Amino acid sequence: MITLNFRIVNKREPLLNSVIKSHIILGSITYWRYIYKMKADHITINVTDMKKSEDFYGRILGLKQLETVDMGDHELHYFQIPDGPKVELISYTDDFGEMHPDSKTAGLFRHLAFSVEDLDGLYAKFKENGVKCLTEPAVVPVLNFRNIIAQDPNGVELEFIEY
Repeated sequence: MITLNFRIVNKREPLLNSVIKSHIILGSITYWRYIYKMKADHITINVTDMKKSEDFYGRILGLKQLETVDMGDHELHYFQIPDGPKVELISYTDDFGEMHPDSKTAGLFRHLAFSVEDLDGLYAKFKENGVKCLTEPAVVPVLNFRNIIAQDPNGVELEFIEY
């Protein structure tokens, strides 16, 4: 017999708020595990040029600009991805230099991917605005979608997918 009991843990229970508790009974063995309810909050990008980055994420991609926060040695500029996390652009007052990893460099963040409804329209907008596109719109048959890969003004690789 397998019994699955799921419940949202009440916020009044210490240390367990935002947790779903699952209880599985297999014969006489009982397993408890906690599944933390999570969703992505923000994606941080260290920028090389804040004005170009704000233009790209705001005007070109159409993300809503939120607050700007002065943290003393750096500023945070937020943009909202619809139904998703925020993009957090960081501009430091000190110059720490730039990294130039290859697309196959292990242990590093590779790219962000966004699903879109009009891939060809977005590609045309990128071309009109001088956005660096690493690929043209293409079908990826094994994954059953079309995509393009572009770079933001900071060299961050972005994939745009149309299902």
